[in-house]
Amino acid sequence: MEKDFVPKENLDCSRLKKGEFYYLNSTPNSMIKDTTFVSIKDQILMERMKNGKTYSFLDIVWIDDCRFDLIFKESNDPFKSALSEKGDKYEYELISSTTNSYIIRMKWKKQEYKFELYRIE
Repeated sequence: MEKDFVPKENLDCSRLKKGEFYYLNSTPNSMIKDTTFVSIKDQILMERMKNGKTYSFLDIVWIDDCRFDLIFKESNDPFKSALSEKGDKYEYELISSTTNSYIIRMKWKKQEYKFELYRIE
């Protein structure tokens, strides 16, 4: 496992369990960055893409304080709905944090990805 994929010790993940966040992602086959806004509340995660024109809903299953699974429910976003089917599971683990962001490792289909999730205050 790559060094930057190893979780840091003594992480406080409590602020990740509820709130408003965002992350940046590249559009497939281009260098265009899109902002995905994320709301976490009551075991539900909602993503809003393309300036709120599209969305995805996922259930959150907390494994422990810093690990959780997302279970895909539905999306009206063409890319997300082509990528996922209802019931698909994504594994997440917080590996580092700053005052206003979290570095998260995501596992899906035997691949690992890392991204930064920013908290909106």
